Amino acid sequence: MKHKILLVLLLGFMTCLTVSAQKVTLQFRQVKLTKVFDAITQQTGLTVAYSRPTVDPDRMVTIEAKDEDLSNVLSKLFTGTNVAFEIGEKKIYLKEKKTSDSLQQTRKTKKISGTVLDEKGEPVIGASILVDETSNGTITNIDGEYSLTGVPENSTLTISYVGYKTIKLKASDKNLSNIILQEDSELIDEVVVVGYGVQRKRDVTGAMTSVDATKIASVPVTSASEALQGRASGVLVSQDNWAPGTSPSVLIRGKRSINASNEPLYVVDGVPITGGLREISPSDIASMEVLKDASATAIYGSRGANGVVLITTKQGKDGKTQVDYSGYFGVQTMQNKLDLMNGAQYAEYVREAYRNTNSSNKYPMDHPDKAADMANPMFKQDAYVLESLMMAYDENGNYDPSRIRSDNWFDHVTRDGIITDHQISVNGGNAKTNFLASATYNKNEGIMKDQSYERYSIRLNLNHEINKWFKFGLQTQYSHSVKERGSGMESDAYMYRISPLGALRNEDGTPTQLVASDAQMWNPLMNLEKGAVSAPEKVSRYLGSYYIEVTFPVEGLKFKSNLGLDARTKQDYQFYSSNTSTRQLGTSYAYNGMSKYTMMTLENMLFYNTETTTTKVQP
Repeated sequence: MKHKILLVLLLGFMTCLTVSAQKVTLQFRQVKLTKVFDAITQQTGLTVAYSRPTVDPDRMVTIEAKDEDLSNVLSKLFTGTNVAFEIGEKKIYLKEKKTSDSLQQTRKTKKISGTVLDEKGEPVIGASILVDETSNGTITNIDGEYSLTGVPENSTLTISYVGYKTIKLKASDKNLSNIILQEDSELIDEVVVVGYGVQRKRDVTGAMTSVDATKIASVPVTSASEALQGRASGVLVSQDNWAPGTSPSVLIRGKRSINASNEPLYVVDGVPITGGLREISPSDIASMEVLKDASATAIYGSRGANGVVLITTKQGKDGKTQVDYSGYFGVQTMQNKLDLMNGAQYAEYVREAYRNTNSSNKYPMDHPDKAADMANPMFKQDAYVLESLMMAYDENGNYDPSRIRSDNWFDHVTRDGIITDHQISVNGGNAKTNFLASATYNKNEGIMKDQSYERYSIRLNLNHEINKWFKFGLQTQYSHSVKERGSGMESDAYMYRISPLGALRNEDGTPTQLVASDAQMWNPLMNLEKGAVSAPEKVSRYLGSYYIEVTFPVEGLKFKSNLGLDARTKQDYQFYSSNTSTRQLGTSYAYNGMSKYTMMTLENMLFYNTETTTTKVQP
C-alpha cells in the first residue's frame, strides 16, 4: 500500500514538473498582451484564464525569450504588477496577488441574497451575479431574486445583464438586497453605418450586425471575409478549399438561389465592389456592418438581395503622428490526412482481386505465396515492384509483410504550409487635416508544394477641411497579388490509385514517368520539376473613393458628392510541359489570357438631419 501511495505521489510530481518546465520562444515588441497569450497557447497548449479587472489584455508589452521556462517568461511579463500566476495541467491561471491580511479575511464567507430590478421597478430575469476572481456565481429567477453562498466577506461582486450597465458592489454593501440596473444608453445609442447614413443601434438591432477593429484584430486572419467568421449573427462563413489565395464563402441568412451567386454585396467606403475582399487587408478596416433583411434591399435594391457588407476603412487621428506595425506567422497542417495503402496492404489488395477472377491469372492460394506472387501480372510487369515484394520472403519462403518496401507519393508533394503577414501604418493629423498611409505584405506557401499566394497592397486615406463649409477627402488602395495554382494533382482521382510498391524516382534522382509500369499511373512528382508547370494568376486592383462635402448655412443641411472607382486587371497564365502527369509526354500546353474590369459609381446626396421631441398629453 505504501508503495502504491508513493507511486501516485511520484507520478503527480512528475506531471507538475512536466507542466511547469515547458519551454517557450517569444519575440514581441510593443504588442498587446493578448497576442503574447496566443503565442504561449500555441506553443504549450495551455490556455490563459484571467479576469479583466485584474489583467489588462490591451496592455502593450515587449518580451524576448529563447527556449526559456514558461514560469520565467510569465514572471517577466508581470514584473511590477499585482498579478500572480499558477500553471495547471490545461490552463494558466492569472489572479491578483493577495497579502497575508486579505488571505485571513478570505477564509470568512457569508451568504447574500436580494433582488435585481430595472429603473422601472420591474424584475430583471437572468441577470448574472458573479464573485470576482472565482467561478462562484448565479443568475436571477423569474422574480429577479437571487441567493449566493460561500461569498468571501472582502470580495467584490459583479452584476451584469445585456443592455444594462455592469456594476460592482462589495460583499458588505447593503445595496445587494435591492440592486437597480440602469439602461446602457451609450451601447444602444452607438452610431453605426447603414448605407448612405448612420443610425443608432437601438433602431437596427435585428437588421444588422457590427464588427469593429478590436474584434478583427483579436484573431489573426489574412482576409477580411475570415474576420466575419463567428462574429456576426446570421452570417455563415465557410471554406471548403484551403488552397492559397482562396476566399471563404459568405452567406447571410442562408442560400437564396440554386444557380445564381449567393455572395453578398460588398461596399467599401461607399463604393460597391465585386469579386470579394481578398485584396483588402484586415488591418485597414475600422468596422464592418452586415445589413440583412429589408434593410439591405431598401438601400441597394436587387443588388442587396443576398445582404450587404459595409466596410469602413481606418482614418487618421488628430494628434501626434503614430507608426504601428503588426506581424503574423502561422503554420498550416493537414488535420485529416488521407490514409493510403502501404505496400503490404496494396499487395494483399491485388492478391484478393486475382483470387476473385475466373481468368488463367487467378491467384491460387488463400495466403501469400512467393511463386504465385512472381507469376502475378501486376507484380511481374515491373522489376522494382517485384523486388519490393520479394523483400518480404526469406530463404525458406516465410512471409513477413513488414519487410516490404513501399512509398507514398502524397508525402512527396505535400508540406506544412507557412503564412506570413506584415502590416505597417502611419497616421496623424490636426484639427483640419488627417491622414493614414499603410502597406501590407502577405505570403502563403500552401500545403501542396506547387501552390502559393503572395500579395502586396498600399493604402492612403486623407481628409481635409478647407473651412466650415467645405470638406474633401479620398480613400485609395492599390494591391497586386500572384496566385500560383499548381498542377491540380490533388484533385486527380487517378493519383490515389498509384501503387505504393513502385519507384517514384530513378537512381539519378529524376522522377520516373510511369509508376509500377502502369500505363494509367503517371508520376505526379514530374509536376514538381523546375519549369514543368506554371499557372500563376496575377491580379492588380485599384479601389478609390473621392468625396466633396458642402455644409449649408441651414442647420442640419449638407450636400455630399462621392465618386467611386473599382479597376481590376487579371492576367491568367498557364503552362504545362510535355513531361507532366497532365500532358503525359504529349505536346506542351500554354495559355495567356487577360481581362480588365472597371466600375465607376457617382453618388450625389442631400442630407437634412433634425431632432424632434415628443410631448405626452395627459387626459
